Amino acid sequence: MWMPGPDGEEMEVLNFHTYIDTMFPSIFGPYRMGTVVDATRKAGDVKCTADSLVGVLMDAAGWSGMFPGIVVSATVSHVLTPAGSRHGMTTLMDAELRVLSPRVPIRRIKFVRQCRKEKHAGTWTVVDASVDGILGKDTATCRLLPSGCLIQEMTDGGCKVTWMVNMEHNEATVPEMYQPLFRSGQALGACRWLAHLQRQCEYLPILHSLRNAAADMTPNSKMNVFEVAQRMTMSFCETMCGPWRQPLRSVGKWTGNCGSGVERFEMVARVVTYSAGSGAPGDAVLSVTAPVWLPGVPPQQVFDYLCDASRRGEWDDLGNGAPIRQEGHFATAQLPGNTVSVLRTMANGKLILQEACADETCMVLAYATTDEQRMQHAMNNGGTASLSLVPSGLIILPDGASPVSAAADTSSSTAVGHTSNTGSIISFMYQTLLNGQAQNDPSLEAIDDVGNMLCRVIGKIKDAVHASSVFAA
Repeated sequence: MWMPGPDGEEMEVLNFHTYIDTMFPSIFGPYRMGTVVDATRKAGDVKCTADSLVGVLMDAAGWSGMFPGIVVSATVSHVLTPAGSRHGMTTLMDAELRVLSPRVPIRRIKFVRQCRKEKHAGTWTVVDASVDGILGKDTATCRLLPSGCLIQEMTDGGCKVTWMVNMEHNEATVPEMYQPLFRSGQALGACRWLAHLQRQCEYLPILHSLRNAAADMTPNSKMNVFEVAQRMTMSFCETMCGPWRQPLRSVGKWTGNCGSGVERFEMVARVVTYSAGSGAPGDAVLSVTAPVWLPGVPPQQVFDYLCDASRRGEWDDLGNGAPIRQEGHFATAQLPGNTVSVLRTMANGKLILQEACADETCMVLAYATTDEQRMQHAMNNGGTASLSLVPSGLIILPDGASPVSAAADTSSSTAVGHTSNTGSIISFMYQTLLNGQAQNDPSLEAIDDVGNMLCRVIGKIKDAVHASSVFAA
């Protein structure tokens, strides 16, 4: 069955009951009550050779490095390599998968991965399947039924990838607001994996060409700034979506004037200490997260507004109400919206390093303030030793709303297209350094200040994109 995908193209949705009952009934067992299946397939071109992609997928470190927005960690416990060839290579892996949201728990899977070289030249298949049912352990909250990808070499040096996901998960472990996202296939479905792969494979040729940068940034300075920006963005995502220790304080339902009328959002505050090498200081940081839902407002509309440098001063409190000017920027992928920028606050002259990462399934805007001297050192010399960053930012996900009137069936996914029904789930994270006694016990006043600031930001965004309402996500 074909459904419109998140990018407007068609995405194939499988009839799960027919698939599992007729093809693999004795291996994976019956459909488990209380679980939902994302069964989707999507094809697209990727700027990577087939052999290189197979090598990445069969290496745990390479796989997690290629999909940093999805794979938290991956380890291999057993490897079988027949006659020293990748053909028939089989690995037993443990992995943690995530959706970029502070509310969605990590999905842990134990699975077998095998690759095979097909008879057609330059064609490979890589297939995954969870081993829980095979080993008699049927308590996993998430498992992979036969999934994977078909990789076909193309004459232009790239390859065509057909990705298929059959993932069964316990919907009770997913917050209600995010359940349509999983059912749509945009959380961990085929379109998410393929879109992430396509964007990652665009980074290298774009950086090598260096043709889209501002004139005042040399190739070396662009590369140095890009490396720092990537570390900053990774640090941002890890803090926003990583395993949460005990929260400092749950503020619960926050009530404030968020622009037009009184809106509510849930805000959680905690103290974090960044590890060495993350590009952030080792001091204690007050980290506050707040997810909200804007129904009926497409993610692209929100992202375009946030990335508009000419309007940055409208919502970003770093500017103290004054304009924020773009000093330089360069693209990191051919897909629109993937850029690294250096901004300047006109009120105090502070610089903001920012990275925007976007595909049709997820959009990230991470940024941090620094000063002129440290930024110049990073541009000229690279590295993060002299550029300690405390990142803040936003992650925008589609809400999974569908124009199809039928309710989502547990036997398949319902795909989402660009319609007026599609809304946005925006996760905010704001961080600030703590000093003195506040490192151990931040005052309620400090947390209130952040809450009021986030309330103003949410109100500004709501008004700018003409959202009718804002809800806690």
